[in-house]
Amino acid sequence: MALSDAPKITDWIAAWTGIFGLIVATLALIFTALILRHEIRVRREDQHDLAAAQARLIVSTIELALDVPRVVVRSVRWRVHNYSSAPIVNLRVVIGRRRNRVDLMLDRHAVLEPGGEIDEELGLDEPIVWRVGDSEPPARRLYVVIEFTDAAGLVWSRFGDQPPQRVMPTPTRDPLSVDVRRFVGLPLRADK
Repeated sequence: MALSDAPKITDWIAAWTGIFGLIVATLALIFTALILRHEIRVRREDQHDLAAAQARLIVSTIELALDVPRVVVRSVRWRVHNYSSAPIVNLRVVIGRRRNRVDLMLDRHAVLEPGGEIDEELGLDEPIVWRVGDSEPPARRLYVVIEFTDAAGLVWSRFGDQPPQRVMPTPTRDPLSVDVRRFVGLPLRADK
């Protein structure tokens, strides 16, 4: 091998520069992919927040009418308030007992206008008794679930004061069909 064919220092520098450039380019590609993934996640969260903006403004509450001071609950006053600036439609309210998931009432309303409120009372056929040794108060023995369609046509469900959850449409699900449930008392209507 001739001395003139041997690698020179410039050849070594060029080789190492190419390897270093490949490593830097690979790191830049990985960093760019991570930034893209982060931006996609943030964009999805923003879109979900925007879609849920109206649903967060629909609030339901339960108040108990206690007889025999703080011992027996014979009726429940429930409210649904639309704090948003757009109406909601197909409102469905379900109130039930947590222990055995028995629904006490299912109520439907076609439209709840902006700023509107439904305020009604439900008499219990079997009172809730709060004994001295009970660990949970009567209010925690009941649940309220509301389901509604917002102004954008998205169906939402809200369990108590939990954040609203979007209900994805399925081909077999008809949001207007009434489930067969056990009713207590007469169905309530909002004529206010």
